[in-house]
Amino acid sequence: MTHGELCREAEQQLAAAGIPGAGVEARAMLCAALCAKYDDYFRLREQKASAETEQSYRQMIERRLSGCPAAYICGEWEFFGLEFCVTESVLIPRSDTETLVEQALLLAGGRCGLKLLDLCCGSGCIGISVAKNLPEAELTLSDISADALVVAEKNAGTHLAEEMYATELRDARTIREPEPKYDFVFCNPPYVTEREWQELESTVRDFEPRLALVGEEEGLEFYRCVPVAVLPAMAPEGWLLFECGAGQATDVAEILVGEGWRDIQCIQDSAGIDRVVCAHAPRN
Repeated sequence: MTHGELCREAEQQLAAAGIPGAGVEARAMLCAALCAKYDDYFRLREQKASAETEQSYRQMIERRLSGCPAAYICGEWEFFGLEFCVTESVLIPRSDTETLVEQALLLAGGRCGLKLLDLCCGSGCIGISVAKNLPEAELTLSDISADALVVAEKNAGTHLAEEMYATELRDARTIREPEPKYDFVFCNPPYVTEREWQELESTVRDFEPRLALVGEEEGLEFYRCVPVAVLPAMAPEGWLLFECGAGQATDVAEILVGEGWRDIQCIQDSAGIDRVVCAHAPRN
């Protein structure tokens, strides 16, 4: 059996189980079994599969059929054109979140030497993707989970020069020291309500970290705490960018207005949902 035949068989199994994107996931897992890049599939598909590859791949497909997300099975996932290591200690990077990266790069305008802070960083996909596209950026990756920071540091080491990044174990809701002065702060906080958590697909609820998903106060706790906590460490014209859940943007914008933040914008994702809220730091 060739790699292509093996993959097509797996795609049919996944599709029959009602898994969206069955073809993409089948190819991604095959490439992971082969320790190859996703783009290598078309080069490898006509090659005969070894017994070891076939066994490993079939085990991956069984895990996927049992509910485990493909990203965790593969151990990495693509985001903003980069491959990121993922484990069950971090959320799986999603295309919705690329909206925040795009907006940050638009606001940054290619400026050199910007200081960046990625709060609730998880895999680090947001901060690393922004820093990768800005000259001489300095990035701090921050999370309350030590396990998540291990993943973020690995990803930063893959994509950034050593002098470009640092990590810190910290609760995003705590007041920050006044130095350094960050030009951009990104935060994709826990914003899922308890009710929404109970209604999530089992692939999310049973495998992705609850700590990174569920927020108190109807999902708005971090949106209330972070604008106050980061203010002492913001540059005078610094930007704060939040990702938020569907229907939360208006509440997040009102919170920022109440704390004196300026030039507030709501940015839609590709589905037309207000996904990112950004604001300039208050004037002294």
